[in-house]
Amino acid sequence: MTSSPSSPTLEKGLRSLQAAAFCGLGTQHIFLACVTPLAMALNLPGWLFSLVLAGSGLAWIAGTRWWGRPHRAQGPALRAALSGLGLAMLALAGWTAGLPGWTGTLPASAQAAVLLASRSAMSFCLAGIPVLAMSWLAAHTLPAERAGTLSRYASAGALGMVLAPAIAALASQAALPAVLAATALLPMWGAVRMRHWPQALPPPAPQTGQSSGPAQAAAQNERPGAMPGIRPPGSASQGSSPAWPLRMGAGLAYGAVIACNLSLSFLWPERHGMDGAQALSWSGISLAAAGLGAPLAQAWMRRRPWRDDAQGVRAGVLSAALGLAGMALTPWAWLVPPCMGLTGLGLAWLLPHLQSAAMAGVPPAQLRAVASQMAGMQGWAMLAAPAVCVPLLAAGAAWPALAAAAALLGCLGWCPAPRPLSRLT
Repeated sequence: MTSSPSSPTLEKGLRSLQAAAFCGLGTQHIFLACVTPLAMALNLPGWLFSLVLAGSGLAWIAGTRWWGRPHRAQGPALRAALSGLGLAMLALAGWTAGLPGWTGTLPASAQAAVLLASRSAMSFCLAGIPVLAMSWLAAHTLPAERAGTLSRYASAGALGMVLAPAIAALASQAALPAVLAATALLPMWGAVRMRHWPQALPPPAPQTGQSSGPAQAAAQNERPGAMPGIRPPGSASQGSSPAWPLRMGAGLAYGAVIACNLSLSFLWPERHGMDGAQALSWSGISLAAAGLGAPLAQAWMRRRPWRDDAQGVRAGVLSAALGLAGMALTPWAWLVPPCMGLTGLGLAWLLPHLQSAAMAGVPPAQLRAVASQMAGMQGWAMLAAPAVCVPLLAAGAAWPALAAAAALLGCLGWCPAPRPLSRLT
């Protein structure tokens, strides 16, 4: 039996993983949309609330390492991750519901501790979704089609960015505990949906005339122009660790998202002279435009896939950097959403090709470890990006986005000569 992205069994698995991504990242974006009313409800000082949120980056890093271990089958592990995410959100909703009563009399340190525990649990569980999904897709997709398949998976999660602004508006009108409790049902539904996920698929058959043995894979990895991070299978010390350019590229991509959001929040009053209500409306439109970049990137890659991972990385870097610079420098508010859409498009090209390059030539037993290290860069970005952006914001709201654009352009120096994916097995 041969698996390919067009086979009904693999398509069924991909749809289940897309549902998991939508439920997991949708919950994440809805929580972020509720951050402001939650901070007001808990009556926490801004510095303490920011410190608690930054601590979730450590939980993300720990989560990627935990879920990256082959200690559980991927199906049960994904169900556990989604269920844990829903329970953490439900616990936070219950605590918030008790604020008018006995929980509201506790000191700020106790409120911060509860928020830290629930937020860390959310990040820990959420980190397992990309690790388990990416490793499963990489193991059952031909290398020539891997980046496109990963893009299809990521586009489902990006739709949460489109929903988050609407939920933020709902949170401002409805009771916050009710919104959080309703959101908890999303990952719970995803866990139930994962019962229909096929788990026993054979690996994809090598392409005609190709050998999938370690000798040929090692020879391909030594070929001039290979993507960084592609190492010969069977290397116990290096096979499960992507090279630093790939990990750094992923970290910069995730950091660019954080820098973009920080610049966007402060640009509205600083450059465009908007009040709070206007800024919230325009931020929602802009974030929705960025979220739509992922399905657009997926549609492009299905019709006209890039020649190889190197070309996809270059296209993603240029598009994202141009969008970030345009968003930071334009004097017209109406031009910000198109720039955000261009940024989302570029990042949706960049990340799948970086992930695909990291997993090329890696034996199936080590794919989960590689996916863990690539996904773990998001946690490091959650820790480093805010610290870097604070002094930049003091110089002006545009500087974090401009610095992110410059850092992404530095990735162009790491991109090697093109290497056709069709020659990989």
